Order: sequence, then C-alpha cells, then structure tokens
Amino acid sequence: MPVEKRIACDPRSLSSYVNGAACYMQMKTFPRAGELLRKALELKPDFHAGFNNRGVAFIMLERYGDAEKDLTIAYELDPDDGNTMVRLAELYSAKNDVVEACKWLKQGVKKGYRDWKYLKTAPTFDNLRKWPCYEWALSGK
Repeated sequence: MPVEKRIACDPRSLSSYVNGAACYMQMKTFPRAGELLRKALELKPDFHAGFNNRGVAFIMLERYGDAEKDLTIAYELDPDDGNTMVRLAELYSAKNDVVEACKWLKQGVKKGYRDWKYLKTAPTFDNLRKWPCYEWALSGK
C-alpha cells in the first residue's frame, strides 16, 4: 500500500508516519519526511528516534539550527545512544566544526555505533574525512 494511502487509512498510527518518513528519506524527499516525523512526534512527544531522524532530515535540508534542537532532544531522551551521537557528529561536520564533530563521532563509536558503510559513504562526513578522528572511528576503536 502506498505511503500516503496507509497514513490516510490509519492517521493515528505512529508506525504509518515513521515508515512513511523512512521511505521519503530514502527517496531524498526530506521536507516530506520531516513533516511525517513532526506528526509522529505529535502522537508520541518523547519519541527519541523521531527527533533523531527528523534531525537528519534537517541536516540534509541545511536547517542546522533545527537539526541541533532535535538532536539535542534525542540525546537528552537517550544519552547512551551512539546513533544520536553520530548524527550530532554529522551535524557538526556539515557545519565544518571539526572539533565538535570529532568529539561526537568518538563518543558514538565508544557507545557502540558500528555502521562503517554509512560512515564511509554519507556526504555529511565529507568535511571530517581528512581528520584523524575519522580514521580512528573507522578502525572501530
């Protein structure tokens, strides 16, 4: 069933919005993904992954202030999530703040982040790839 039809059939379903947002993220339709995540967060205001994923959509839209707000909330909701720490590293890399990006990348890897393929291919890490902390992260230390 198409995303929009699924949402129309069950507009109170958190999973409809989350799955729809994931679909739009894959298609690089970040504004629509962000809108669906906003609706998911209306249904579940303490939804850690919703803030995390919407933060990524905001990074891709270069809305760095909004991304920082959402990722900070995600971090406050789950301060042990390495995934959120790596998203914060992405944000600061995109902003070309190498010191902050390296700090968060190291923390994320220490907390168990292990998606090496993503680290190698995500364009949001382009500003960080020449720095030692990036190589350190890829070594899995």
